[in-house]
Amino acid sequence: MSIVARPQSKAAPEAAVQAFIGSAPDAAAASPRGGGKLQKTQISLKLAPELLARLDVVARANGLSRASAINVAVARYIEQGT
Repeated sequence: MSIVARPQSKAAPEAAVQAFIGSAPDAAAASPRGGGKLQKTQISLKLAPELLARLDVVARANGLSRASAINVAVARYIEQGT
């Protein structure tokens, strides 16, 4: 077995990195004060335990937090007009 030097990593130019980040779908909607996060309002919500358990399963299966899954569900509900 021989010891081989690690290859040198080539860092992407800063301009290319910023262009990539700036082309993200949510890049323009970010709030400059919020550290890059969208401003949101916190609410309190009561759900039946069975519904909450189902929500957690679906959120986990889709790689989402509980809050993100609720946001997606509400947005889809509104878009459907029901």
